[in-house]
Amino acid sequence: MEHSEHLSRLKALKINRGDGPLFKTEDECMEWIDNVAPLLKYDESHYEQFMAHSQYARITTLSADTLMAHLNPMIGILNQAIIELESGIETATNNSAKNPADSIPVHTNWHNMPLGKIAIGVIILVIGAVVLWNIKHYLGISL
Repeated sequence: MEHSEHLSRLKALKINRGDGPLFKTEDECMEWIDNVAPLLKYDESHYEQFMAHSQYARITTLSADTLMAHLNPMIGILNQAIIELESGIETATNNSAKNPADSIPVHTNWHNMPLGKIAIGVIILVIGAVVLWNIKHYLGISL
């Protein structure tokens, strides 16, 4: 999809916050979510945040206050996306797609690194040995 078409589709889905209801029906709200979400996939962060809030917005038994606590950030994410596209701001997702060699993970969990996996294995081994020793020592079971 072209940049201008992408921007115009996002603008068409823009909602202005106001005093009145944002949607006429629950179905209209669900359609809005379904239409906005795919257009945010160009930026992983926007998409993930939007989808996290949409999980709650799709619960039809929420109070209006609870629902608005999720719809307002979703509207904000859409507004941010529009401003970024209008301004030509490059997102981290777009930059890494252009040159994957330049993308460096910002955060890596320690348990996903090789030494982290070894540490977890050692901890499990020590705990298992202690459990087996306790079984043998206190219960008198021969292993």
